[in-house]
Amino acid sequence: MASDLGSAAAVAGSKSGGSSRSLLIGVAAAAVAVAAAITFIKHHAKPENRVSRLISTSGRLYLSKNYDESLTVAQEAVELAKAELPKTPEEFGARLHLAGVYSAMRQFEEALRELDALLALTTEVHGESMLLVPALHAKAEVVEKMDRPLAQAAEQLARARAVRRQACGENSMESAMASFNLASVLVRGAQEEGVTAKMRKEIVSQASSLALEACSVASTLGEKAEAAEFAAKLLDVLEDAEDIESARFMQSMRDVYLDATGEEWVVDDEGSDKGSKDVN
Repeated sequence: MASDLGSAAAVAGSKSGGSSRSLLIGVAAAAVAVAAAITFIKHHAKPENRVSRLISTSGRLYLSKNYDESLTVAQEAVELAKAELPKTPEEFGARLHLAGVYSAMRQFEEALRELDALLALTTEVHGESMLLVPALHAKAEVVEKMDRPLAQAAEQLARARAVRRQACGENSMESAMASFNLASVLVRGAQEEGVTAKMRKEIVSQASSLALEACSVASTLGEKAEAAEFAAKLLDVLEDAEDIESARFMQSMRDVYLDATGEEWVVDDEGSDKGSKDVN
């Protein structure tokens, strides 16, 4: 009898110990889950993460054609960034996104207002830094969409070029791209109505120098495909130009294209699409 009682006590003790261990494991698991939940909440509650989510939400809304809602959320992102993360990359990014939404909705004056505020703020905090470049390019695009003189767009790209050359060096691909961008806008601007022959000659001459610089830097860096692309795109714009300066510019770009590809740049029989022929 005593043996049976001892065995029963041992079994009871074993079950009790097992239950305790299970309870401890359950409590520990719950504690881990709670800690994970707190970490998740804290992470998502951080202002920078909230701003990022608002920008992402605005983008998704725009893609789904909920334009007004997209704009409202973009504005919320800017207000949150201004209040809790002033003068930070989060505020810069939120402002740039809002300007993009305004522009996409063809509210160009509002887009310019945001971009001007962003440029002023970025300059105040960082001076003439690479952080200005996206806003400068965005402003150039908005100005062009508004059908303003392309000289205004060129002003923004000239500033972007100066920043990129200072930050990355005159003989960098950043510099080459910046020079090409500016040359491209200048060439198109030279063909606008109201541009005098004298002004056109000066503008085309400046564009030619910039284009040759861009192509030379790209070729020196071994980026011949980029040099050829620069030349081809400029030849496309110059095709209908009739002045002597533009004709000289075209010939210099043909030479660049030939040197970069071993092929001559030509216009096809229909005079629309561009082609090339091997001259080797």
